[in-house]
Amino acid sequence: MVRYHTKLLTYSCSGNKMVFGMSLFCVTSLIVLWLCSFIIPIIGVFCIYYDMYLCSSVLLLSLLVLGQLSITEKDYVRKFYATYLPLYFKSVSINFEGDSVPDSKRPTIYSMHPHGVFAFSMIIAGVQNEFNTVYTCISSLLVSNPIMRLFFNILHGDRVVSVSKSSLYDLMKSKKSLGMYPGGFEEASIHSSDRNRVYILKRYGMIKMALEHGYAICVCYTYGEEKTYTNIVEGLWKFRFWLNSYGIPGVVPWGCTYIPFMPRRDISLNLWISEPLQFPLITNPTEDDVLKWKMKYIDHLNDLHSRRKTDMGPPLEIW
Repeated sequence: MVRYHTKLLTYSCSGNKMVFGMSLFCVTSLIVLWLCSFIIPIIGVFCIYYDMYLCSSVLLLSLLVLGQLSITEKDYVRKFYATYLPLYFKSVSINFEGDSVPDSKRPTIYSMHPHGVFAFSMIIAGVQNEFNTVYTCISSLLVSNPIMRLFFNILHGDRVVSVSKSSLYDLMKSKKSLGMYPGGFEEASIHSSDRNRVYILKRYGMIKMALEHGYAICVCYTYGEEKTYTNIVEGLWKFRFWLNSYGIPGVVPWGCTYIPFMPRRDISLNLWISEPLQFPLITNPTEDDVLKWKMKYIDHLNDLHSRRKTDMGPPLEIW
């Protein structure tokens, strides 16, 4: 039996309107900022197309000004989100197996699954004290957006970076621990509320970099993330993956019945973090080395999923 300890992030607050309002603000602000990061460029193109040059100039100038602002991490903002964001849901817990608690002396990749729609599990975990030394690696599209970058700077300081190859290599050379979704937007695109899906079969970069730097990988799986939204249109996978190749999400989500862009509240998010899978240091790994350790990673993921799921739900689908 693998030993573990649990950090419960929620408590009974039924009837407390102030607490509910705080949690609602946390979730709404995240979603609005995320949506703005995609909608603003579309508005800019629309203005240019219809010769609305004044509007497009104001929009561009505003983004340039925001891009020049430098705001450091605000500890009180991070604590606010760490306290109230989990309270939006029925319950939230982080479960550490063995020695999986982040340790600055052991460089580790925290590989998250499933992505879901808004990746709430990584956002919630990232603002907890245990993850203060872990760098969050996200889409280059989000990092390059001035609005999202300012928000992330307030929450994490300089510990949010692009998931680009160069950024990851720089961090790994410095032996920093990382948190990422290796499935990316593709894993969001195959999101299903009644199936457990991860996108990893065509992902080799993380495995290769872990070998090149001798990192450990902790597989992280959140039960309940798939229930936050329903992907109301499935299929058309080739088209969706084509959109993903340009940094465009391919998911059509529906959350709450009457406010579809908000996630469901009647769910529990249980994040399980596996014992570290230590990779050997191989400066120039071969294709066989990468494939061998990728299969070990998948076995580790399957083992965690089968041991920790609390019901006889559908098996894990590896895409």
